[in-house]
Amino acid sequence: EDIFEKGDSDWINGKFDRDGANTMMRFFKDDPFAYKTYQIPEDVSAVYVSFNFIEIDSWDGDGKGGKDEFSVKVIGDETVETIDFGHFHFNNDEKSKSGTNGAVIWTMTADTRMDSPKYFGEVADQRFLVELQIPRIMFRQEQQITLELIWSLQGDLDESVGIDNVRVTACVSSIPYSESPSLSPTNLPTLSPTAPPTPVPSPRPNIDPTILPSTSPSRTLSLTPSAAPSMSPSHTPSLKPSAAPSSFPS
Repeated sequence: EDIFEKGDSDWINGKFDRDGANTMMRFFKDDPFAYKTYQIPEDVSAVYVSFNFIEIDSWDGDGKGGKDEFSVKVIGDETVETIDFGHFHFNNDEKSKSGTNGAVIWTMTADTRMDSPKYFGEVADQRFLVELQIPRIMFRQEQQITLELIWSLQGDLDESVGIDNVRVTACVSSIPYSESPSLSPTNLPTLSPTAPPTPVPSPRPNIDPTILPSTSPSRTLSLTPSAAPSMSPSHTPSLKPSAAPSSFPS
C-alpha cells in the first residue's frame, strides 16, 4: 500500500507534493512516466489494484494543442495491456466508466467535482477511484507485474496528474495453482475413449468380452449348432455294454 504521506516510495520516477495535510504523487507535462514492479506469490490467482487518480486544475479535453488524457499500462510476462481512460475537461463532471482490455478488467468510479477543497489551485478538481483486476495468466511465469502511469498533457504548469492511495491486493485460490501437465485438459481425452470401445465389437452380450479379441469371425462357427455332430451319439457305441462280456469269465 502506498499512501505517500511520508513523501517516499519505491515508485520509479515518483514525485511528491503536499497540499495542506494531503501528500500525493504529482506529475506535469514533461515529467517521465512513473512505474513500479510488484512481486507476486506463486499461489496467487489474481491481483487487484486500486488507486485514486486526481484531475488537477485546467485539463482541456478539447484543447487546441490536443486532448489531456490519462492511462495505465499493465506489463505482464508476455502481454502488455494499456487501459486508456480517455480525455478529461475541468468544466465537466466526468462520469464513471468500465471496460476490459485483454485479460484485465477495469473500472473508473468518479467522485463529484470538488469545488472545495481544491488541490494546488483555484480550478475545480475531480477525483476518481481506479480499480484493476489482473488474472494469473498475466504473471504466471515471472511472478511479477509492472504498473506504469501514462499521461498526455498540453499545458506546461496549468494542469497536473495526482495519484494517491495505491493498494495492491493478492487473491489466493483455495485450490493451489499447478502447471503440471497431468491437470491439463489436453490429457482428458485419453481417459475416456479407451474403456467404451472394448464391449462394442461383441455381437452377443452374454459372451465374455475378453475372449472376443482372440477369436476371429471364421472360428466362431465352432460355437454354432452346425458343428455339433462331433458331439452326437453316433460315436458313443464304444462306450456301450456290448464290449463288456469279453472281460468276464464264461
